Amino acid sequence: MLGDPLRLVQRWMIGLVIGTLLIASSSPLFVRSYLPRSFDPIRQVWTLPQGKVYRWRSEGFANSFVGPMGMPGVRVELDGTDNSMPHLAFWGDSQAEGVGVSDDDKIFAISERLGSQSSRPWRVYPLARSGDDASDWIEQFPRVETALRIDAHVILVTELLDLDPAADFQSRADSQTDASKDVSRNQQQLSAWLPAFLLQAGRNLLFDDDKLRQLRFSLGPAKSPQPAVAVTSEAPVDPDSESDHWHNVCRGFRAHTELPVILLYAPQVPVIMSGKVYRDIDDERRYEALSQAASDTGLALVDLRREFIDSARQGAWPHGFHNGQIGVGHLNTIGNTIVAKTLLIWFQRGIRASS
Repeated sequence: MLGDPLRLVQRWMIGLVIGTLLIASSSPLFVRSYLPRSFDPIRQVWTLPQGKVYRWRSEGFANSFVGPMGMPGVRVELDGTDNSMPHLAFWGDSQAEGVGVSDDDKIFAISERLGSQSSRPWRVYPLARSGDDASDWIEQFPRVETALRIDAHVILVTELLDLDPAADFQSRADSQTDASKDVSRNQQQLSAWLPAFLLQAGRNLLFDDDKLRQLRFSLGPAKSPQPAVAVTSEAPVDPDSESDHWHNVCRGFRAHTELPVILLYAPQVPVIMSGKVYRDIDDERRYEALSQAASDTGLALVDLRREFIDSARQGAWPHGFHNGQIGVGHLNTIGNTIVAKTLLIWFQRGIRASS
């Protein structure tokens, strides 16, 4: 009587072991890697650990070597004493970080390659991190300027709201930084000990779009549906208030560095939604207010929308990957090349001399 149940359990156990081994061995093809972050003493932020390889598989398919100060794609030691060429600090969020493309196709690498072929070579340091905004960038400005002998700051702006924190930025206290180091260290223990496919499975089970997954059922009586809220039209924005806000944003950048600051405005345009192509989905009013504020405060603002739209019209979409949806998502190699070429053109026109 016990023979069949025991044999069934044995088969289940063998299948479990073999299945797990198959998933573990093939997971690098499909699952991103999870690396414990390290605290960089110069930047004073948590970065990817130097010397490791960061694997990305969600959108795009690439491995990124992590260089000094957590910079993805940098394979050489840094030399902040090199005065033979300008040094640019390149900031932004995940669009600028570019872990979805190979190291040679990242924006900083393409920029340096184009610079070496021109009359003005330069060194570009990729300091962007996924999720960063203006509060993260400007706080690190003075920390890297001396260490890397920075001549100008370049910021890839993919959403105007990422600039808003500069309007009322307050530097984080040392005590808060120390506390965050302890918290982050505890949070990184799992990624140091568990394989990536188990972490990904747990994340998919517990979270939905980075929010705790809700059960489809609950205990107790059913809750009454909430009455629908009438949708009202958005109140008009006071032009003077809009102008004041963007002047405060630009003054926030200027207050934290005396070096030139170049804002590369690179929103996701054009974009495909519901099978239709949209080429004008951003807020032109806010952009014009920012443009005027940047001019008044000595910041350079470079608009890449036209280059993106023209490229897409020729069939070369700057956003999206073959394992995702073309026109949607992060910058691909085409988009990175457009950004690098545009930056080089503006830089050679003397943008770095502005202040």
